[in-house]
Amino acid sequence: MQFLSNVRKATFRVRPDLYMMFVPVDFQDGSFEFVWFVPSAEFQARANEGADRYTFAASTKPTSRDQWSTYKVSRKDLPDRVLTVLNELEARR
Repeated sequence: MQFLSNVRKATFRVRPDLYMMFVPVDFQDGSFEFVWFVPSAEFQARANEGADRYTFAASTKPTSRDQWSTYKVSRKDLPDRVLTVLNELEARR
């Protein structure tokens, strides 16, 4: 199965402190198993670019090795990943 999301170019600007989080939600129970947590520069470089938007297209298969698989973070590991990024950003200040 493929996950798709669009981001309008008019509202998107690459910044070192901006990360994109794409969340495939199970609408039956409102839960999620993983997210893609992508630095904005990587998102811009890898996303499919159209006239007015960027399209994020990734496989939801657990064994996928697509271009976004390195940014996949489990729900369990997400808090630690976010804190790691925040600490790295703070250290750069």
